[in-house]
Amino acid sequence: MAGSPFDMKIEFSPLRLKKGDDRPLQMKIWLKNNEIEDVLTSVVVDIPTAVGFDKTGIVFKKEMRIGKMLPHEEKTFLIDLFSHQKTMPGNYVIKVVANKHYRGFSHIIGNTYKEITLRVV
Repeated sequence: MAGSPFDMKIEFSPLRLKKGDDRPLQMKIWLKNNEIEDVLTSVVVDIPTAVGFDKTGIVFKKEMRIGKMLPHEEKTFLIDLFSHQKTMPGNYVIKVVANKHYRGFSHIIGNTYKEITLRVV
């Protein structure tokens, strides 16, 4: 493997999460398969405990099993992030990993890893 199996871009809309706001911030993930073959793919998003995937703030890790991506295929994912009662203003690191699998989702042979900072005001 010469390079990364995926190209990945991440952005937030709006740019900041407001503490105490009921509306979510939307995280958009663009993923492109760089391989010349079909790739079994999953994406794992790991967020700090100060934000949540829902209003209760109980879940801090999300795995999306995408399935096979064709060569040079691109996909876009939208994930809502919420503030909750334990959310405090500050900067928080969100980790996103796109995994390349073989023989099912339990075997990983490569990945692309990104960290992005979320600002809470």
